[in-house]
Amino acid sequence: MKRAGRGAWVIAATFLGTVVLSMAAFASGTADKRCDELMSDLRDGRFKPATAHFDRAVKAALTPQQLGAVWQGLTAANGKLVSWGITRRSSLSGQDVVFAPLKFEQNSDLALVLAVNSQTGEISGIHFVPDPPATSPPYAAANSFHSVDIQVGAAPYLVPGLLTIPANGRGPWPAVVLLGGSGPNDMDESVGPNHIFKDIAEGLSSRGVAVLRYDKRTHDYAAKLDLQHITVKE
Repeated sequence: MKRAGRGAWVIAATFLGTVVLSMAAFASGTADKRCDELMSDLRDGRFKPATAHFDRAVKAALTPQQLGAVWQGLTAANGKLVSWGITRRSSLSGQDVVFAPLKFEQNSDLALVLAVNSQTGEISGIHFVPDPPATSPPYAAANSFHSVDIQVGAAPYLVPGLLTIPANGRGPWPAVVLLGGSGPNDMDESVGPNHIFKDIAEGLSSRGVAVLRYDKRTHDYAAKLDLQHITVKE
């Protein structure tokens, strides 16, 4: 275990660090369940039940007492846990990974990255990481564009989107639609602390280009999509 910045803690135990950046495919429902179980137990101070689904390596590296000490360090620095929610999922090399931003009473700049063995359903890695809010790039001029929340697609899989529109002139303006890459990406194409599409959209709209970006359906509806049988048409 080692301490990261601003009261964050890293718990490394047979964890595949590269999956944090990959997010190439989304994780199973078991990983979602393990995340909710773990965070509920930590929130309520139930450290022994929190370790129930650790695999052998994680159990050897992190006892309930050690986990309790880590969590108490986090809450001492950030206040009580208020909420959490999974925003990204991935699968790589037999590991299902979920990324869940955490909201504490005094801080919302931390997130949990949880790795779960896709065969056994056991937790194979825990990582508390900094998750600072997205900021505008230095080349974006906030007063040169405005943003409009929209919905994209059709029922039952409407997804939220954001349209950035130049503020100068009446248009029409040239326009760009940003298409997400592989994996369940959000509209900002968030990868760790980077928000690639947000930077591109605000930079272009600062220069007279309207830009549309939106969440992928696999980001917002992962639990409802049957990817084993879904067709290209669907």
